[in-house]
Amino acid sequence: GHIPKATSIPLQKLKNRLEEIPKDKLVITYCRGMFCLVADEAVKILIKNGYNAKKIEESVLDYNIISEI
Repeated sequence: GHIPKATSIPLQKLKNRLEEIPKDKLVITYCRGMFCLVADEAVKILIKNGYNAKKIEESVLDYNIISEI
């Protein structure tokens, strides 16, 4: 799943692509499911590097359904 207009950066590539992410905006991370730990790890990396980051609690599949309503 993918949120429309979002930029997808896999966790294993995040540290090498931080310069692509604006520091003056809130960065939202998400996973396929609500129990996925990848988004949590991404938030940790982003905050450690000076970003304002949060994880959405819904899965990306739920988010896409909600955004279409």
